[in-house]
Amino acid sequence: MDNASNNITLLKEIENACIVAKINFDYRRNHVRCLAHIMNLTTQEILKHIKAGVAQEEDDILQEMSSESNNMEIIPKLRKIVVKIRSSPQRRERFARQCDLYKETKSLNLILDVRTRWNSTYFMLQRALKLRKVSKFNRYNDDLEKLKRKDSYYFI
Repeated sequence: MDNASNNITLLKEIENACIVAKINFDYRRNHVRCLAHIMNLTTQEILKHIKAGVAQEEDDILQEMSSESNNMEIIPKLRKIVVKIRSSPQRRERFARQCDLYKETKSLNLILDVRTRWNSTYFMLQRALKLRKVSKFNRYNDDLEKLKRKDSYYFI
């Protein structure tokens, strides 16, 4: 959601107060958008165009998993794998034990991107690359095996 309309309303009120105080202030010329918000909106738009999909809540992803086909791109597939592992205490524990086998992945957790953080998709991908060695975990889990495509590379 973009709260720019709330900001404009505030600036209009400031302008009205300035007019009463005989201070020169134009809300249109003094509106400065939040850089982090602009970056987030831009990043989300770019991700849509590279077919990364939109970051979603975990419950929504789990619900989609039961009805979707296996034909998906890497980032949406990674989201589904992360949610599937994180949604079960047993899977999460098994994954943690697998991570503990490797020095460089010890105590690392999976990261799921969120819509409100422009760099969360990057952090999710970066963590998935670090946890690539732990991918053997996926081979033993039937639910997660369904998420893999034979013709594509997957991150974890």
